[in-house]
Amino acid sequence: MSPRRRRFLDEILRFLVLLGLVFAIPAVVAGASASEIASAAPPNSQFEVNITGNGSATTMGEPEIAQNPRNPNNLYADWTTFSNPPGRDPGVEHPCGGAVSMDRGLSWQPAPVPLPGCADGVAAFGADGTLYAGGIVVTSTNFFPQSPPPAPPCPPNARPVFGLCLIAHGYDAVLRSTDGGQTWSAPVKIMRTNDAQNGPFDFAPGSGNPSDTFDRPWLAADQSTGVIYAASHNIVDHERRQDLDR
Repeated sequence: MSPRRRRFLDEILRFLVLLGLVFAIPAVVAGASASEIASAAPPNSQFEVNITGNGSATTMGEPEIAQNPRNPNNLYADWTTFSNPPGRDPGVEHPCGGAVSMDRGLSWQPAPVPLPGCADGVAAFGADGTLYAGGIVVTSTNFFPQSPPPAPPCPPNARPVFGLCLIAHGYDAVLRSTDGGQTWSAPVKIMRTNDAQNGPFDFAPGSGNPSDTFDRPWLAADQSTGVIYAASHNIVDHERRQDLDR
């Protein structure tokens, strides 16, 4: 398979879980209900702010937004930036897009997450105001034809995609920032490919085939204890595992 076709299929795979191709963050006061906002709004007023600024060569999706518990005016949003059309060379400058607001969403400044790749962005603020953000970094993909019946179409460590079998390796990475995304720590791998170097991870009995546990990550911060929780899915069958950082 040519490198261009491989890149095309890789990005098409990420579009399967795309929640919105272009999105806008509501510029509203935190805590106000939709009915309160609507009743207070003058006729034909604009209550959306496009923070991604995508042009014709890119499109954005898979957004996540977090609010700083120490400063409710401080919001952070991150997302995935895709080349448009998928597989277009040379790609995108900041695959993990990000933006910070200090006025509850009325205005935004760029604050991308410095990762070499990105999908399924995650973001959360800790109890002390530390920002945690990141997403999936895919390190390799391999597509090959499915087997004809009556054999299973794909081996246990592969996922059927568009009539092909996919084996994808990668990891979930999270970085910390104490200044709203202007500077970042080194990335920490929280969920990874299950190989001799990085694994294995324990799954509950009957939890499928835990070969690559980095798909569809989630991140949450316990505001009372400071514990950061992370969860992700096995990419083959979307079984979930979880981890925590004390």
